[in-house]
Amino acid sequence: MELRQFDLAASARDRKSLRSLLEAMESYDHARVLRSTVVHLAALLGVVVWVCAAWPAALSADVRRLSLALFGSLIGLAVVLAAAEAWLYRRQQRLIRRSSAAQPRD
Repeated sequence: MELRQFDLAASARDRKSLRSLLEAMESYDHARVLRSTVVHLAALLGVVVWVCAAWPAALSADVRRLSLALFGSLIGLAVVLAAAEAWLYRRQQRLIRRSSAAQPRD
C-alpha cells in the first residue's frame, strides 16, 4: 500500500474532495478485507468438499449437499465482491487524480 501525503492547509473545496477521497479509500479497504475473508472461508469449506469427494461415505448426503451449496455461494459472493473491489479501486484512483490535496509534494 502506498502512503500518500496530503496538504491539510487546503481550501474548503479541497477539503471536501479530500474527505471524499478518504471515504473512497476506506470503502476500498473494507471491500478488500471482506473479499479476502470470503475467499478464506471458501478455502476452509473446500476441505470439507474435498473430503466429500475423496470419501463419499465419510459424510452424509445432506452434509455433502450443504457443503457444496455453501461453497458455491461463497465462490459466487467472492466474484461479486471482486467486481465491487475493482469498481471501488477505480473510483479511488479517479478521486486521487482529481484531488489537488492528494498530489505528491516536492
